[in-house]
Amino acid sequence: MLPFIRRALSAYPFYERMRYLRKIKQLRKENPGGFAKRLDPSVEREIKRYWASFGIKVRLNWHRGYAGMSNDKNVHRYIPEDIYYAYIERAFNRYELADAYADKNEYRRLFPNVRTPTTLLRRMNGRFYDVDYQSLSTEKADDMLRAINGDLIIKPSIDSGDGKNVRKLTIENGRFRTDDAPTDLDALVKLYGRDFIVQYVFQQHPAIAEFHPTSVNTIRLYTLRWNGEIRVISTVLRLGNMKRHFDNRGIPCGVKADGRLNHSANTKYFQKHEVHPVTGKAFKGFVVPGWQAACEFVKELHQELRYFDSASWDIAIDPDANPCLMEVNLTFQEINFHQVNNGPLFGDLTDEILSHVFHK
Repeated sequence: MLPFIRRALSAYPFYERMRYLRKIKQLRKENPGGFAKRLDPSVEREIKRYWASFGIKVRLNWHRGYAGMSNDKNVHRYIPEDIYYAYIERAFNRYELADAYADKNEYRRLFPNVRTPTTLLRRMNGRFYDVDYQSLSTEKADDMLRAINGDLIIKPSIDSGDGKNVRKLTIENGRFRTDDAPTDLDALVKLYGRDFIVQYVFQQHPAIAEFHPTSVNTIRLYTLRWNGEIRVISTVLRLGNMKRHFDNRGIPCGVKADGRLNHSANTKYFQKHEVHPVTGKAFKGFVVPGWQAACEFVKELHQELRYFDSASWDIAIDPDANPCLMEVNLTFQEINFHQVNNGPLFGDLTDEILSHVFHK
């Protein structure tokens, strides 16, 4: 479904809730072992009472799933995905403005002097530009690419969440290849359309690369503007999997307040791993390089997002432990990453935030 159609339909809470209730049923079918079949009756009654106090009738599938992955005693505070996307995210963020602010081609304008992967070529609204936004003809854009010998990354500049259509573009002696198949600029335009970006391959911190060397592994940080302050609410380290070049369907592991990883990683499909399934590297005891710098980095960047009170940042760490912005997500931010690893999304702020959303 096209992103703008999805956002339009999400304006109707009934549609959004039904969509995510179907999702949890599918997850239970795929991985029944990752879910508690039922919670203690007193706990289930408490969950229903808690959400009823905000005028919400909940089904317990999401709470049972989260409880099956965590020992958190405040099970009632977990945020079901259907409720989050139908009500909470929309209360914080202006959906109708999201595409423009999430455009990777505009990051340099929106966040002056921000560190991002080095850009070679932009396509914006059907026109080509260089890194400095100087207009290029199609012929000059083609010449610019053909002058490269090596690997580049090409991806949509709008809506490339979960690694969608992120590909390695290899150029050798003026010839293009993606996914080991010959291509050319015309074919790339047909595939990616009016908006995409071509960047040099990012060199990540070697310690983070040890988990999964063939992908750029990123820190996902969820930030919230609350009571006039930008807060880092939850973070996970998103690690690639299956030797892919991006971290889609990867392994997220929660990050503690001191930058250490949790002892195990839980995927958004409710699967638990003690070590990375490809490399066998253990999560326990690993301290994420540059994690504190990444927290300060995204808090500073979020100040520029005045129409969005919540944001999810994908931050890569370079060999010198400096944070680099890969992507900011402003809609459909995937809260499962956080709740299956770190407990209820809003923690001790849950009561206050739900009162703001439902009782304001």
